[in-house]
Amino acid sequence: MRARILGLLFIIVGVGLAATAWSIERQERRLREGSLTATGTVVTVLPRGPVVSFPTRAGDRVSFTATRGGKRYARGASVPVYYHPDNPTFADLNDPRSRWQNTALSIVLGLVALVVGGALMRVRTGGATR
Repeated sequence: MRARILGLLFIIVGVGLAATAWSIERQERRLREGSLTATGTVVTVLPRGPVVSFPTRAGDRVSFTATRGGKRYARGASVPVYYHPDNPTFADLNDPRSRWQNTALSIVLGLVALVVGGALMRVRTGGATR
């Protein structure tokens, strides 16, 4: 009985991670649709990501805190950026590795949780036989 409950919990976690992967990819697709690219400069590095400043095609200078990248970038480094022309603050680093990292991690962990959950659901408990 405990194995089945634990298995069900793993399956719920697996489905939750799959939903997270879907949500991350949806956000990425939304950002990339109709986006423009620019070259930005890392202004400073915060624990949650680098602060990047870049010029838009309209000539405005925009700064944003990247949602990924962490301490991988040094202050003053040039970084590729993509941004939405209607709202340039809706921007992020144009780094394919970083872009797919969270999605891939969510998918892998979700699959592992589903496999473990499925295996636990199939475990037979010891006891009387018929």
